[in-house]
Amino acid sequence: MIHRFGAFELDDQLFELRKGADVVAIQPKAFDILRCLVQSGGVVVSRPDLMAKVWPGVVVTNDSLAQAIMAARTALGDDGEEPTFIHTVRGRGYRFVAPVESLPRAKTKESIRPKTDRPPSTFVGRAQSLATLRKLLERARNARGGLCLVTGESGVGKTRLVEELCAEATGVLTISVRCYDGEGAPELWPFAQALRILRAAGATPPLDGELAALADGCAVATTLADPQARFRLFDGIVRMLTVRTDPRPLLFAIDDLHLADLDSLRLIALLSPQLRATSVLLVAAYGPTTPRLASFRAAMGALAQEASTSTLRLEPLTRDDVATFVKQGNRSKPGSGRELPDALLEKVFDKTRGNPLLLTQLVSVLNAEESLEKADVETSALVGGEGIRDAITSMLAALPESANRVLTVAAVFGVTFPLAPLAAALDETNDVVLRELDAADVVRVVARAGAARYRFTYPLVRDVLYKRLLPSERARLHGRVAAALGEHLGDGAEHARVAEIADHLVEAAAAGDVEGAVDCSLRAATLAKAAGDDAAAAKYAQRGLEAFRFAQRPDEARRALLGAFVSQRPRRE
Repeated sequence: MIHRFGAFELDDQLFELRKGADVVAIQPKAFDILRCLVQSGGVVVSRPDLMAKVWPGVVVTNDSLAQAIMAARTALGDDGEEPTFIHTVRGRGYRFVAPVESLPRAKTKESIRPKTDRPPSTFVGRAQSLATLRKLLERARNARGGLCLVTGESGVGKTRLVEELCAEATGVLTISVRCYDGEGAPELWPFAQALRILRAAGATPPLDGELAALADGCAVATTLADPQARFRLFDGIVRMLTVRTDPRPLLFAIDDLHLADLDSLRLIALLSPQLRATSVLLVAAYGPTTPRLASFRAAMGALAQEASTSTLRLEPLTRDDVATFVKQGNRSKPGSGRELPDALLEKVFDKTRGNPLLLTQLVSVLNAEESLEKADVETSALVGGEGIRDAITSMLAALPESANRVLTVAAVFGVTFPLAPLAAALDETNDVVLRELDAADVVRVVARAGAARYRFTYPLVRDVLYKRLLPSERARLHGRVAAALGEHLGDGAEHARVAEIADHLVEAAAAGDVEGAVDCSLRAATLAKAAGDDAAAAKYAQRGLEAFRFAQRPDEARRALLGAFVSQRPRRE
C-alpha cells in the first residue's frame, strides 16, 4: 500500500517516505513508528503497543521511543506543540491526526512525478561548509574522489548538511544510508543498503554470490570470520562502488558512522585510499555520542591521516545566524519574516548557544505561544515544549544513568558548578564525579570552566534538567547543595558567596528549614551593608523574605530585620 497524507506518501513496500518526487531521509525506527501510526486509523496507539510493534522481543526505554518519535516529526517537519501529523495524548500514547488515503501500489503510479525546481533553501549558517562539500563533489566529477568526515556536537546539523548536499546534487548518482546498531542489524549494513540501491538503479552488473546475499541483508558469518574470504568480499564491494555501469559520479553518504560495526569500518579503511582516482565522494558523518566500538576514535584518526580524506567540523550558529534563522523560520513554519527584539534574541542565543536542534525546538515553542515579538518572555517559556524535552533527552541518552544523576544535581547549582561541592552534594569522591563529567564532556553536554569548575555547554540543557525535578526533590537537592557550598565557604567570605548559599536555602525552605534561609540571608545582607553595597544588601534581604512563604510560625522579628534592609534600598535616578 501507499499511504498519502498532506504532501507526503509513505510506501510500505519500498520503505520510503516521499514528498513529491523526493525521498525524505528518515531513520528506520522512525519509519516503523510512522507506519504504525499511519495505519492505526486515527486511534490512539499506546506507548507499550508501539514499542512491542517496533522493537518486538526487545526491552527498550521510553527514551528510545521518544527519540524515534522526534525523528519521525523531524522528517515530516512536524511541530510537537501544534502537530499537523503526530499528536501526543498525554499519559496514553500517540495519534496520527492528519487524514490518510491508503491505496494499492498499482493505482498510484501517477504519484511518481518528475523533479521540479527546488524552493529556495532556508539552510542558515552553513554556506562555507556546503561550499566545501560542493568543491569536493566537483573534484569527484573530475575523477579525483575522496572521503570527507563530517563531525560536530549533537544537534549541530551534520545530517541536515549532508541532506542539503544530496538534495541539490544534479547529474550525480546519490546513495544516502544510516548506520544502525539495533537488535538484529546485520554486519556491513551501510554497504548492504548501498548495494541494494545500486542494484535497484541498474548501476552495477547483476549481483551474485555473497554480494547478492549482502544486498539482501544476509552477510555470511563464516566469510567475515575468514580474513582472506572477508578481503575478497570487501574487494568486490569496492569494485561495485568504483567501477559501475552508470557513468554518473557517485555521492555516497553515510550518517551516524559512530554506530558502524567493525567490518564496516574495516571496509571504509580499505576503500578510502582507493577513491583518489575515482568519481566517488564518500561523505561520512558522526557525532560525539559514545560510539558502538571502543576503537572508533582510533579508526577515525587513522582515516584522517589519508591523503584523500578531508575533515569538516561543524560549529554552532553565530548570533547573527540565529537572528536570520528565526526570521526565516524553521522547516515546519518557514518565512515568518519577523525579527526578534534584541532582548529576546539574547535570551534565545544564550539558552541554545546556537545549537540548531535546540534552536528549532525553541522557536517552535515561541511560535506556538506567539512570543516571537515579545521582549519579556519568561525563562519558563524558553524551556517549555515537548520537542525541547525530547531533543535534550536524545542528547543525554548516550550517557549512563550515573552521569545523568550527576548532571541533575549539577543543574541545581546553576549553569556553572564547582567540582568538589558537587561531589560533596552527591556524597561521592571527586574522582567518581570527575569520570562522569568526563563522559558528559565527550558528548559536549558540559565543558571545563576553570581548574575546578564546569559549565553546561547549553544553558537550555541545564534548565530542562532542573525543571523536570519534582518540587520536593528540588527542595531537598537545594538543601544538599547549600550544605556542600557551606563546607567550602571558609572564614571571611564575601557577601556574594554567602548570598549564593542563601539562595539555595531559600529554594530549600519549602522542605521546612525556613530559619536557616532567613539567617543566611540576614548574614549576606549584613556583610553587603558593611561593604557599602546597599543595593546588594536589599536584594539579599528581599530574597530572604521569600522564605517566609513556607513558614508555619513566622518569626516577625527576623522579618522586620530583613524589611529594614529592603527599605534602605538606594533609589534609582
